[in-house]
Amino acid sequence: AQTLGLPIVVIDDGSSDDTALVAERAGAEVLRHHANRGKGAALQTGFALCRRRGVRAMLTLDADGQHDPFEIPKLVAAQREHPGSLVLGVRSFDPAVMPRRSRIGNRISTYFISRFAGRPHQDTQTGFRVYPRALFFAPLRTRRFDTETELLLMAAKLSIPLVEVPIRTIYG
Repeated sequence: AQTLGLPIVVIDDGSSDDTALVAERAGAEVLRHHANRGKGAALQTGFALCRRRGVRAMLTLDADGQHDPFEIPKLVAAQREHPGSLVLGVRSFDPAVMPRRSRIGNRISTYFISRFAGRPHQDTQTGFRVYPRALFFAPLRTRRFDTETELLLMAAKLSIPLVEVPIRTIYG
């Protein structure tokens, strides 16, 4: 993201290691939750910052090592081509790439969330996304991993276009 000239903000959600220090040394701005409040709360902290700064879109990347930061330009390009859209980095469900347990769980959740949203999704569990400004104001009720699902449903309800971009995924 730095090579693209984008600001990097790390939401440290109560980590007990040196995440905040490492991120700051790498040049990121760090917002810290002193206790773990959940992924949804971390997203809402990021949305609040983006609202205050007048940002048009926010790219999220889970810190679990599964998403390759070198794929960021693909998502940024999709957002620039389709401003105002929700951009999802879609992982490969190829059995040679994704572990069986993940593949089955993701297929099931993607099927049901797509049904509830009233539109098809290829990967509803991806942590690699670009959220448009309209979603920064969503009246979210969740605070944990279910926030990402709530955001997908809210995007569908608000008729926010969906753009899906194939990405390389790292499984350890």
